[in-house]
Amino acid sequence: MLRSIIVAAGVLRAAATRRPIAVASLAVGVLAAAVRIPRVWSDSLWQDEVASARILREPTFASVLHRVARTESTPPLWYALGWLLHAAGTPIVDVRLVSVAAGAATAALVVMLARRVLPLRLAVVAGLLAALGHEFLVHGHELRAYALLTLLSAVFALLLARTTAPLRRRDLVALAACTAAGLLTHYFFCFTVAAGLAWIVFEPDLRGRRRVPLAAVAAGMVVTLPWLPDALTQYHQDRFWWIGRFRLRPVVDTPLRLFTPAIRPVPLLVACGVVFATLCVFGAIRLARTSAVGRLFVALGLGPLLLAALVWAAGVRIFALRNLVEIGPLVAVLAAASVAYLPQRARLTAAVAVATALAAGFFTFGTKPDAVPFGNIARVLVREGWGRRDPIAVFGGQNGFFSFRSPLEWYLPRQPELTLGRTTATPCDTVFAVVHSRKRAQRLRELGIAESSWIDGYDVLRLRLRGWPGEEALGRPSLITATTGHASCVSPVLAGRDRPLA
Repeated sequence: MLRSIIVAAGVLRAAATRRPIAVASLAVGVLAAAVRIPRVWSDSLWQDEVASARILREPTFASVLHRVARTESTPPLWYALGWLLHAAGTPIVDVRLVSVAAGAATAALVVMLARRVLPLRLAVVAGLLAALGHEFLVHGHELRAYALLTLLSAVFALLLARTTAPLRRRDLVALAACTAAGLLTHYFFCFTVAAGLAWIVFEPDLRGRRRVPLAAVAAGMVVTLPWLPDALTQYHQDRFWWIGRFRLRPVVDTPLRLFTPAIRPVPLLVACGVVFATLCVFGAIRLARTSAVGRLFVALGLGPLLLAALVWAAGVRIFALRNLVEIGPLVAVLAAASVAYLPQRARLTAAVAVATALAAGFFTFGTKPDAVPFGNIARVLVREGWGRRDPIAVFGGQNGFFSFRSPLEWYLPRQPELTLGRTTATPCDTVFAVVHSRKRAQRLRELGIAESSWIDGYDVLRLRLRGWPGEEALGRPSLITATTGHASCVSPVLAGRDRPLA
């Protein structure tokens, strides 16, 4: 065994000497995959992933497209890929490996992108940001399209960078295909395409050679036109109602939040966000002065963010951090570039800040157990005697209801249809409670309890009540109840926008 390790180390060292970029990219990609894979099977499906899972188990491809248009706010490419894998025999949870592969490929590709404008050591820093950055980790194992969107954005940048040299036909075909794939994966890819088109039109080094790449991108856009009526249908369903009015702070915070979890208190987050955004702008200025490829990375790193902010400011409520994960690969390059051009004394401080961001992103997610163990909670509810007639009180207001309804539907036996419930004049004899606060759980125990279980940070309680004590005594929960066969003490809310008990 020792001899094999020594031989492998020698081979790796020789390869690193001859092809350092390839070896560095491979190492970063392997690291990215290694930190994502354990979460594939340990985490429960959360709300949006349950929606994806229901699409993947549709019987036909036509029904997949119909359900995506009816229930989702993104295009169908990722769902089509997942459905094909599941139809070929892949378990639904294992389809998460698509996101793992996309995340690993993105991290490796970022090293190659950054190496075009930065020294190798800083290119590796950019790759590590993409491998261990918080948003990359969060979406890097999900049954959702965000990891694929990020990969396609990085591929789009690589293909556009090749337009600075004589183009081959296969590069143009790949550029058209990447454009179409990105637009059919997520609508925010429109902002990346717009930034790329702006670069093609205004880049001085492409003078006299713009027509061919413009035609390739346009061809990719044309391929997506058949989906346009369904896209308009999705938009008019108003699935972005939860996004508030325009605020500048989330825009400024976005570059930092791609790589770190939310910082508390808020003033500290604002200060760190401003500093990090300033560093990225500083790196962008430096890169813009170096080459056409540097200016491309600036356009793709900052352009989509500014365009999305402008659309939000115009009143279209679509701005959300997870939708902007597509700029992450290029923002990582800009952040690494800012370190390259800092004064010598400031580089150590910047290096410490980057290491802190990576550690925060990894240790708050990469080593943290499943934040909400929906599967375990459902199993405990059944073990403690939950039946279709029993209401479930979830604490956390509106987010509690929306977070728990779909996962509980997925994991409870026979997958009952659940909805928001309201109390009636009839008292509830038994109520099951899911509580994240130990203080609130203790208050509930004082009302009368038959069973209590502690599951990964959550108390699952079975309360026996002689009368409904009132919402104040229970801490104003959201009640989840079955749409049919429910107890008389709750009334299901079947119409109107779901909201917490008021």
